[in-house]
Amino acid sequence: MRLVRVQIPEFRALKDVDISFEPEFNPQVFPLGSLNGGGKSTLLQLVFVLLHCSVQRNKLYLIKNLLEKFEIESGETQRTIAIIDVLIDGQKIQFKFFCCNDYFLQALPSYQELHPNLDIDPILRKISERVVFSFKSFTNNISKPDKLLNIFNDLVPPNSEEFLITDYLRNHNIFYVAKISDSMGMFFEAYHNEVNVWTALSDISKKVFLISPSNQGYLFLNKTERRSVFTSDSDNTYDKILKDLKYCIPNFFTYDFLDVLTEVLRLARDKDFDEKLKTGVYGTHYEQLENAINNLFIDGKKIIPLTIDQKRHTKDAIQSMGFKLPSGEEIYPEDLSHGELKRLAIFVLIKYHDINNSIVLMDEIENGFHPDWQYQIVRDLVEWGENNQYILATHSYELCNALTPAHVKELDPKLVKN
Repeated sequence: MRLVRVQIPEFRALKDVDISFEPEFNPQVFPLGSLNGGGKSTLLQLVFVLLHCSVQRNKLYLIKNLLEKFEIESGETQRTIAIIDVLIDGQKIQFKFFCCNDYFLQALPSYQELHPNLDIDPILRKISERVVFSFKSFTNNISKPDKLLNIFNDLVPPNSEEFLITDYLRNHNIFYVAKISDSMGMFFEAYHNEVNVWTALSDISKKVFLISPSNQGYLFLNKTERRSVFTSDSDNTYDKILKDLKYCIPNFFTYDFLDVLTEVLRLARDKDFDEKLKTGVYGTHYEQLENAINNLFIDGKKIIPLTIDQKRHTKDAIQSMGFKLPSGEEIYPEDLSHGELKRLAIFVLIKYHDINNSIVLMDEIENGFHPDWQYQIVRDLVEWGENNQYILATHSYELCNALTPAHVKELDPKLVKN
């Protein structure tokens, strides 16, 4: 799966953006550079939310938060948010995400106009003739297009809005996503003669990931939530909000996700134990993972998983995590450098969550890394998930120099001046 092209006419700091990510390039690692204020984080968040949330009804509130200040100009009926091309199973599909207002709905042709030779129910005809269409009475309950497209086949009386939207979707390959406000809704348009585009976007949504610094979770919040973070009498602390976000958005991670390390070691050990039960011989998953983790550290540090009774091949819970110096002295995560912890977190995220054949959007990946490690992280990512595509928002010249100039994509104000 590959992100091929992103076009954004205007969204927050982004304007006239048109960036291609060539699927034939090797490696599939693309630095996205600009100076501060260029909109790199915004671009990653926008692509992630549109691709990940548009077909998941329990995440539609994130789209509404994202488009909180998005408006359609006076005299216009719709406005494009972004056009995103994705390569999936060898087929390129273009998704156009846009918002429209009540005037857009009111300009849609009626069912009778679309099917002049079809004798429809006189009651339904009267409904379609006298209704004034508005998003005010819309809900987010018509997100699934199959429900809409089967309304007439199943002879289920539609409400007035769904009545017209159904036909328009069927004839124009447009899918209703969410109500943004009482006067605006969001849709996406896509067509492929060999692929069900709704199913394709559902598959894409499971294979796009966003990894960012913990402060970037702030961008997902609505206005009330953002203000509550700074209110002394609020129970809505940022740590709580971030924890809730990670729970609600399983494909969103932050670099301080070290707690998962104990879980990934336990799972590797359990796989070894299961192989013993099936074959009589212990597996080597735990040993391979432990060696891989130890190779990440400098100065010969080694990991020490602490179990209840220190039995390696039992299913006792791993209670905590420590590290050991070559001298034998035990140290703990707080004794490791920021760069070591971050590199470990990225490795664990990719391995533990089995991120493969995916689009991985990573923001400010170079923070905390020595310049040598900023250069090295490109090779690390390819080694840890070689069939992934990585889009890396960065300020790092060293990271950009690890790839060809054609790999490096830029937003204004540009990181590298010509």
